[in-house]
Amino acid sequence: MIGKAQGPPISITGLGAYVPSRIVTNDELSTMVDTNNEWIMERTGIRERRIAAPDEAFTDLALPAAKAALEQAELDAADLDLLLCATVTPDMMFPTSSALLADTLGAGDAAAYDLLAGCTGFMYALVQAYGMMAAGLADRALVVGGDVLSRILDWTDRSTVVLFGDGAGAVVLEKVDKPGFLGFELGADGGGGIHLSLPGSGSRRIEDASANGFVHMNGREVFKFATRVLGIPRERMVVNVDRYGNTSSGSIPLALAEAQAAGRLKEGDLVLMTGMGAGLTWGSALMEWTG
Repeated sequence: MIGKAQGPPISITGLGAYVPSRIVTNDELSTMVDTNNEWIMERTGIRERRIAAPDEAFTDLALPAAKAALEQAELDAADLDLLLCATVTPDMMFPTSSALLADTLGAGDAAAYDLLAGCTGFMYALVQAYGMMAAGLADRALVVGGDVLSRILDWTDRSTVVLFGDGAGAVVLEKVDKPGFLGFELGADGGGGIHLSLPGSGSRRIEDASANGFVHMNGREVFKFATRVLGIPRERMVVNVDRYGNTSSGSIPLALAEAQAAGRLKEGDLVLMTGMGAGLTWGSALMEWTG
């Protein structure tokens, strides 16, 4: 699905991000599984990741990110019409994390729901929020992306435990005078879904003793899928995987917030956001940064 932005200009007016305080280095992981810093760095570029505390759930990470985004946009939560949470690790299946977050923030009049699309979740949620606003169904939206993947990893499986970390980011969308979002692309290939899955996590109870309710990944196939396109020079990318690992739905808003803090997002810049993840899914958005 490819679409050009329609209707009134809509852009990001607020950014926020949050990661847990605990840092787990490659050297610490080497005490848990058969690996070492050199092996991980050579294959992934990751040297450390953030891991949530035992009492931290998704909304505990999402709340400070959302508050920071609202503060930057100079909005109160009560001004929101729509709140979307992209995550595969909600606090619980219901009530939704978005509804819990809306209540905590004080966004009592906002429609709120969760969305699952793996690492592409933030992109899907961003496009949905844009579509709702372009259709006149909402004026201001908060989109949160994040995950606590440490909860669903097998900490004896080096093929997955070295890759992922916990974190969340949030953006506020508003109608603006300048271009903002220019176009989008979303897609999915369910035939490849088996390569990245969480067996036994839904109504199809897969009785697979080897899964144990943890993430199952065919790393070779997922890597080929994720790197099939995008020949963009490294200097034009925002790279923070070395410090956070793959935070799934949190990766893109975390990167945006870091880029802004570093002064890399200037008015008029073209910004391309792209995600690939479980489904298998993919999604991109192109925008002109409006400052």
